Amino acid sequence: ACRIRVDDRAEVFARIRQMVLNLLKQEKSFKAGIQRKRMNLLKQEKSFKAGIQRKRMMCAMDQEYLATVLGSLS
Repeated sequence: ACRIRVDDRAEVFARIRQMVLNLLKQEKSFKAGIQRKRMNLLKQEKSFKAGIQRKRMMCAMDQEYLATVLGSLS
C-alpha cells in the first residue's frame, strides 16, 4: 500500500512539493547544461535559463546545485 495515502500524509507531501517548486522558480543562477555552465563561468556569458524539470534533475545529480537551491531558503 502507498504510505503517502495514509492519514494526512498526502497533504503534507503536496505542501512539500509546492515548496520545492517555489524554490526552483526563485532560483536564477543555473543556466542550462553543465558544460555551458563551466564555459560561462570562464567567459562570463549569458545563456538561456533552464526549466523547472531540468532544475529538478540537476538538484538530483549535482550536490552543489542542490545546496544552492536549499541555501535560498534563508
